[in-house]
Amino acid sequence: MKIRKTVLAVLSFVALVAGSAGAYTLSGFYHKSHSALFHAFPYNEGDASTLQSYADLMVDGLSVWNNLADFTYLYQADASDPCDFENEVFGWKFSDTNCGDGWGSGTMAVSRTRYYENGPVFDTGIIVNTSFDYSLPANKEKFLTTISHELGHSLGLGHSSDPASMMYYQFHLVTTPQKDDIDGLVELYGAGR
Repeated sequence: MKIRKTVLAVLSFVALVAGSAGAYTLSGFYHKSHSALFHAFPYNEGDASTLQSYADLMVDGLSVWNNLADFTYLYQADASDPCDFENEVFGWKFSDTNCGDGWGSGTMAVSRTRYYENGPVFDTGIIVNTSFDYSLPANKEKFLTTISHELGHSLGLGHSSDPASMMYYQFHLVTTPQKDDIDGLVELYGAGR
């Protein structure tokens, strides 16, 4: 029987001194098929037009990772609960808790990824902290940065010490993967076709 593991990646506002530029990190897991199907709608109730706007931004966040390496994010226009750890489906939602647990200080969002001991991912979910203002249209770039960063974790990327990187450990507005992010993605999945 293969052992399943869970990793929790966090995007936070933190007051850390930046280290020297460079080096992406890898989390130790990957998508064996070099693709992943994500449910684009948030697993939330609310105004249909607003939920559609967030789903559109999720699709944008998924798309920024495509065509950079031999990996493709796919999506479907429905919702799946990222806190349902039995469904093995990729989904996301806004929540005032981290799947029932409290949020760490300054935590904006988390990516909860489950994978087998030898690395293949079988479930991932993203939870976005409602304590932060992601109202649209004013916070479109903040939301896109947050969701794209967490999708990078779902791919198997850890935090980077490069302040220009989307995967930088401290929040900053970067809405597309940078060279350091792409280098990590190519190490995981190989060069694009």
